[in-house]
Amino acid sequence: MSLKEYDIDDSAIDEWLPWGGLIRPGVMKNKDDSFLGVIEYTPYIASKYKKIKDRNYQNGWSFWSEKQHRQGSDHYFLTVSWNPFYTGDRKAENTLTAPVREKNAADYFVKEMETFVQEISEVTACHLLVYQEILDFLSFTLSLGEKSAAMPEIPFYLDALLSMDLNVNFLENDLYVDDKKLLAITLPSVASMSIMNILYKAFDKTPYRHVQRLLIFNKKAALEDLEKYAAKWCSGRKSLRKIMLEDILGNLNGYYSSTFLFLIGEKEYERYRIYCQEVLNTLEIPYLFEQYNLKDVWWGSLPGIFRANINAPIAGFSHLDDLLIRYQEEKEAILDVSAGPV
Repeated sequence: MSLKEYDIDDSAIDEWLPWGGLIRPGVMKNKDDSFLGVIEYTPYIASKYKKIKDRNYQNGWSFWSEKQHRQGSDHYFLTVSWNPFYTGDRKAENTLTAPVREKNAADYFVKEMETFVQEISEVTACHLLVYQEILDFLSFTLSLGEKSAAMPEIPFYLDALLSMDLNVNFLENDLYVDDKKLLAITLPSVASMSIMNILYKAFDKTPYRHVQRLLIFNKKAALEDLEKYAAKWCSGRKSLRKIMLEDILGNLNGYYSSTFLFLIGEKEYERYRIYCQEVLNTLEIPYLFEQYNLKDVWWGSLPGIFRANINAPIAGFSHLDDLLIRYQEEKEAILDVSAGPV
């Protein structure tokens, strides 16, 4: 008996990508048996009177809200991932409705994606990506527009297809895609959309991804995790600790991250990093240029990879709208960033 077929090549990116194949026009089943669908939507004006319907979100669900700034265009996506938790009798209990049997899991997820599209469409225009659209979206997450892949006759082994022409070096201290170096900037707190729009304008001349990821905890699990995280706060003053925690949770809770990702040529890298630093300092918001956690952050930004960049504490949001790109009705702050990096 040979175990050769189970060997893992640490230097091969497709070994680490979760993407499997399309089992429906708009649904992918990953190699770990999780499911993934992507919705493209139009940014909209925030309103307290119109919200995306709240759902009974459970552990095992994840969202990636992503802006892809391409040459001459912007695209906005919401990736929905579901990792079924099966019981001994092969029923998935972490659904948003009633438990479903494993053989019906794919059909269940298809219906849920249709429901997401329907509910988001009541707030803004949107559609579910299918076939080539999914490949174009995923290709950009890897190369920021440098490479693309055509839909094969049989849409399987997408991990290998989407990475076959990329030279990704993630074994050194830095991360390179072909001849460009990854620059990742994490925003540890949730910035207002007026601030985000300034950043979008400041980075307008360079392709980038802005990814907000939320690994869902249901309300009970979120409260337990938050209390465990804060267990040593205000030792001997439980009442004070309770006050500090009471406004953190919302209708939507989980581990949250917000990251800008760029691929910059080696010669321009330091100049662009300094430019980004100057913009962020001017805005006086917290930020972190990723170094030690650079690769972990990058992996976690890729749709469907919910096992990377897992960091406490729990963050709470009022609605799913808070993860999408919205325009504020109030006047935005003004910052002159038209010159770009010099």
